Amino acid sequence: SLPDAPSKLAISDDAQAILIADGTGMVYAVSGSTTPAPLYRSSQVGVLVFVSNSHEAIVGDPAQGTTAVVETSTSASGVKMFAPPSSGGCQPQAAASTADGKTVLLACPAQHFITSLDRASGVTNTYKINGSPSAFDATGAKDTFLMSPAENGIYWLFTWRPDGPVISFIAAPRHSD
Repeated sequence: SLPDAPSKLAISDDAQAILIADGTGMVYAVSGSTTPAPLYRSSQVGVLVFVSNSHEAIVGDPAQGTTAVVETSTSASGVKMFAPPSSGGCQPQAAASTADGKTVLLACPAQHFITSLDRASGVTNTYKINGSPSAFDATGAKDTFLMSPAENGIYWLFTWRPDGPVISFIAAPRHSD
């Protein structure tokens, strides 16, 4: 049976892999023909998203400040990469990967920065930004996301480049007089 109180849902790009997280920090792999299988556990699942064009998932724990990349296929399930708490204290609230899946991007709204994690080398970089990114919404353009801060409604376009992000102002709420 499915978890009693699902808190997050992720579906792979090919719609062949589905993950559900519950309120206890457990992530389950869901298959149409079997019972949901426990896949990963953390203290809190604040981020649950698939790496582009893969069955690997990014699981972020804002309470612990950790991020894991987890293989979700039943034959090779397990943690492929684990990023311990960073010196900057990122409490990830959103994540995305580049189109090639080589870089994981973490939104850290409480700290006002974005962290990039190179999956091949394990190198992380932190980019201080104005605002508090709480979401990375795909735009359809390669490695470009709508960065949506929750608190003030100002939207930014975030484009990832290996030498660092380019962030552009998009829109702010209209105030009436």
